Amino acid sequence: MTMTTIRVGRSLRDQINEIATERGTTAGAVINTLLKEQLERELTADLKRKMDSMSTQEQADDNAEVAQWDSLTSNGLKEYEGEWDEEWQRVLAQNATTLPNIVNK
Repeated sequence: MTMTTIRVGRSLRDQINEIATERGTTAGAVINTLLKEQLERELTADLKRKMDSMSTQEQADDNAEVAQWDSLTSNGLKEYEGEWDEEWQRVLAQNATTLPNIVNK
């Protein structure tokens, strides 16, 4: 990866470095994470705006399509329902410390 320099004020540089130190990572990784999170927020806001502007018929069509996909994705899984619940509990127990970090991002 090619490295480059970004000119920022000292205060901003110090804030980025402080966050990086707290997280045990690099300033570049902090910037990358912040940028990714901002782009996700913008994408989510754009999606919400588009969904809010849908007509009643478009919403009904979309809901029908989602329901159709949902019925296909769960097809044949009922027989494993209890096993999936047990597996999920095992995953939660193993990842009790890391899961909140994933969920809260």
